[in-house]
Amino acid sequence: KVIVHRAAAKGIRVSYVPFGDNVGYAKMVNAGIERATSPFILVLNVDTEPTPGAYAQLLDIMIADQTIGLVGPGLVDRGGTLQQSAFRFHRLRTIPARRTPFGKTALGRKELDRFTLADIDLSSGSHEVDWVSGAVMLVRRGAVLRVGGMDPRYFMYFEDVDWCRRMWKGNWKVVYRPEVRVVHHEGGGSRSKGLLASFRNRLTGAHIRSAIRYFSTHGFRTPLFGE
Repeated sequence: KVIVHRAAAKGIRVSYVPFGDNVGYAKMVNAGIERATSPFILVLNVDTEPTPGAYAQLLDIMIADQTIGLVGPGLVDRGGTLQQSAFRFHRLRTIPARRTPFGKTALGRKELDRFTLADIDLSSGSHEVDWVSGAVMLVRRGAVLRVGGMDPRYFMYFEDVDWCRRMWKGNWKVVYRPEVRVVHHEGGGSRSKGLLASFRNRLTGAHIRSAIRYFSTHGFRTPLFGE
């Protein structure tokens, strides 16, 4: 609301969409998309704040390459440390590698390295990646008209993975540009210590349910681009 009031005070046209209940990130994003009229749409979490000129940089990137459907910036913490926000698509073993002691095994570590693009220097340059974090995305309206908005069936988690996968299927590139920095005050609410604690965590449960929906929709094989 504070951002809305500041924008309105500067004469910027503002449409505020209130929700009485938490309907999920995807539905909230789609509500904004439906009211937007510009050729580019900025999707961002409330726990983000840009460095000077960040959004203008993302816009320039999109204008310069008409094949990009979605671009994500480098997300950093308060101290400026780059967070992991670009990935390869999930495989079935990705989930246990991230959520259970399996991730400490040789096979689990190998899977995590694949998933997190450990073989690529993501600190600089332009990278075509499978998917980027939904915390901050600049999306082309033309791409949204072709592939649709975020899937509202995802209440939390995997809506960004699904959207990026549909972008690629629609012949739109997903690009990661780490030199554009946005501060992300990441909560990490779905992280738990230990296997039993993971299954007791409500957010981890939401993550697992979304993963089931994702694999049911897209199948269990990672696309060629993600291999």
